[in-house]
Amino acid sequence: MMNKKFWLLFRNQSVTLKWSISYLIVLIIPIVFALYLYQDSEKIVREQMNESSAMILKEMKDTFDSQLNEMEKLATQVAFNPKIQMLVSKQASLSPGDEYMLLELLDDFKMYKTANSMVEDFFVYFHHLDLVLSSNNRYRSTLIPVFLNDLDLDAKKWGDLIGSARSGYEALEKTDGSPFIFYKQSLPFRQRSETDVTIATVLDNKSVQSYFEYFQETYNGIVYILNEQNRTMLSSESKPLPFEAAQLMSDTKTFYTDHYAVSYIKSNNTPFTYVSVIPESVFKQKLRAINKTAMIGLGLSIVLGLLMVGWLVRKQYKPVRSIMSLLAKNKQTGREGPDNEWELIESMLGETLQENLAANQRLHRQRKVIESHLFERVIKGRLDNKEMLEDVLSGMDFELVSEDFMIFVMYVEDYELDLGGDQEDGDRDWALVRLILSNITGEWLSPVCRQMTFEVGDLLVGLINVAPSREGLAANGRDQIIAKLKESHKFIQTRFRIQYSVSYSGLHQTVLSIPGAYEEAMQAMEYKFLLGHSQMIDFESFKTSEPDYFYSLEQEQWLVNYIKAGDYESAKKLVNQLVGLFSSADNVSIEVVKCFMFDITSTIIKATTEIQMNKEELVNRTVNDLIHCRTIVDMQAQLLQLLKQMTDFIQDRKSGGDEELKNRVLSFIEERYADNELSVSSIAEYFHKDPVYLSKYFRKYHEAGILDAIHRVRLQAAKSRLLGSDKTIKEIANEIGFYNSNAFIRTFKKYEGITPGKYRESHE
Repeated sequence: MMNKKFWLLFRNQSVTLKWSISYLIVLIIPIVFALYLYQDSEKIVREQMNESSAMILKEMKDTFDSQLNEMEKLATQVAFNPKIQMLVSKQASLSPGDEYMLLELLDDFKMYKTANSMVEDFFVYFHHLDLVLSSNNRYRSTLIPVFLNDLDLDAKKWGDLIGSARSGYEALEKTDGSPFIFYKQSLPFRQRSETDVTIATVLDNKSVQSYFEYFQETYNGIVYILNEQNRTMLSSESKPLPFEAAQLMSDTKTFYTDHYAVSYIKSNNTPFTYVSVIPESVFKQKLRAINKTAMIGLGLSIVLGLLMVGWLVRKQYKPVRSIMSLLAKNKQTGREGPDNEWELIESMLGETLQENLAANQRLHRQRKVIESHLFERVIKGRLDNKEMLEDVLSGMDFELVSEDFMIFVMYVEDYELDLGGDQEDGDRDWALVRLILSNITGEWLSPVCRQMTFEVGDLLVGLINVAPSREGLAANGRDQIIAKLKESHKFIQTRFRIQYSVSYSGLHQTVLSIPGAYEEAMQAMEYKFLLGHSQMIDFESFKTSEPDYFYSLEQEQWLVNYIKAGDYESAKKLVNQLVGLFSSADNVSIEVVKCFMFDITSTIIKATTEIQMNKEELVNRTVNDLIHCRTIVDMQAQLLQLLKQMTDFIQDRKSGGDEELKNRVLSFIEERYADNELSVSSIAEYFHKDPVYLSKYFRKYHEAGILDAIHRVRLQAAKSRLLGSDKTIKEIANEIGFYNSNAFIRTFKKYEGITPGKYRESHE
């Protein structure tokens, strides 16, 4: 009965089962690892102790090398002292000036000693003067025994120290048995047999002794410092090496003898080798202690771990049981779900999170729409209550910093985005353009004001809350904002190749004046028609005065006469003169420019009647384009193109309108078909004709258009090459004027019904 109950518990409550297994696995992992460590403890202890001793040895080497390098540098510095060089050449007796030089030299030595803290002492012995200069005194020949007594050296060791001309590191034993490590430098440098001066710097081995003591206390080991001949220079004990010095190799290594573990490292900067020797008994003692501790810890871990597993499973299942009771209500109301509580919780939480994510996404989209709608109501004056306006702006996270406001409007004229993939996705491109304009403009403006930007129709409208300047004058803040708008305008056009115009209002007081600022910005944007593309338009730069109207009845008659005479150059000159007058006039209004546009369009329509040109086609197509020009510059270009078309019509009618021009065009195509730049525009430019007029003229005297004639000539040349050569499709396409083989294949199939490859196969 008990077994059945236990089985049902784990079968129905899978969370309990999984937690129990998980905790047991977590418990087993350290137990297995502990057993492995126990089996491999001797190797681990040896490796850890060797690594630790090697690190201490390396640290000691670095410290000792640094001291030795300082000794060598100090000896070199003393050797190159000019006073030393001068005293080398002196005779056995010194002049009063030389005596004074000795005093100065002692001052130099004191300075050297202060600057080199790692050097215990240094001295200079002048052989020919029998004179010793130390870092704090000078000793004549009679006082040298006093100096040796201070050094704790006897006369024999002193003779060994100064008797050899060899330079380098050496070691002597003081009378008390302690080591005396020094670096010796002989002068002159190049002389090897006799020495005039001996310079010796003495090592301060206190720092090295601290390493010796630490190693003795920690490992009960011995540390040796050996020279090039593997003789002991320093050691923590006076015992000789317990192994043959020949066992030392060039690289950092560790090896074992019968009773010791030896680690050593050779210095790359000095001729010394550092050796540590640890007795084997140290390893065994630590191993016994570790094994004992490991077994006790392992037993306690197993007992406590099992108790903890039971307690944690029982404790952590309580909240799960509460959750299950809540979820069970859904099943009671008819919800179907898994019997396993773990799967049920996972299923229910997954559905809830998915619903929350979808709801958040809907709220985010709706928030942007709502904010855009509220922003449009604010700028268009549909909210006329100050408190309501401030609440709306606050709800859009737009905290007011002053009572001064501006509006700017951005109108996108053209853009070139290199997004890759489908280039026909206009909605995606326009969304990216909006994002670039609003974000970058906001980044430029953020240091000087608060702003937010929303899309209103086909415009981007920005609301600016002007922060007061340090002097408290908001007008200064407006100047800064205009400067930032111009900088961002230049940056966006250069970096992203987005062409757009910006208009901005004057400075307005209080939040209720925002609709007035919007009206000013929109009025300023209308002047884009007069100024052209990519403009920065300030409302305050335009005044209400109106200029004279420059288009008279006499000028209108001149233009009609020029068209009737087919005199394009005179018509062009007159139109450019009129447009220039309107463009250069101060404070011209948009209404006046539009009147001029309508008047000159009317003149064109009148002229078509008088020259008996197809007025219906002209009005429906070309004149319609003229009316919808966005700027006066565009209108001027469109107008000149229309005049060229009309004057060409007159000139062709005068010449009889025969097929001579058509035949010249066909001959030109036959000659130039291999040029991949050949097009209707290039042909019209060659014959000094308007492209639109030339296309209509050619179609009138030929069964098809110019582009169709180009394709047929090229395809005829392609057929002869396909059947008469082994050239590839790509090579043939390049030879007959196509940019790539894909365009060639597409055109060939359109006219012949099959691809070039199939055509070649069918005629083989």
